[in-house]
Amino acid sequence: MYMNLGSCLKCKGGLVHEGDEWRCLQCGKYYYLQSLQALEQVAVRKTWGINASIQATQSSEARWRPSKHEIIDHLTADRTTREISNLTRHSPRRVQSVRERLSQPQ
Repeated sequence: MYMNLGSCLKCKGGLVHEGDEWRCLQCGKYYYLQSLQALEQVAVRKTWGINASIQATQSSEARWRPSKHEIIDHLTADRTTREISNLTRHSPRRVQSVRERLSQPQ
């Protein structure tokens, strides 16, 4: 699946590639191969794959977890936010944000 953001000639919305046509996500206008040349002239942004966004999210998660390993270890030991804050010298707000992020569905 490919997207081309800000390229709709009608509403400047994002286009999604479906088969041999492009469709605007905002207004629903279809662009076919003959109008693709005009579209390429107007489009300023590059086309990107949705998989790149998923991969960026996964690599961000991989970097986040090791940096918070100390707090995560204490959370798995069922310590309170105040105890973890005192042991790690992190603010209670940071400890709570780590707790909330770990409890979100992935």
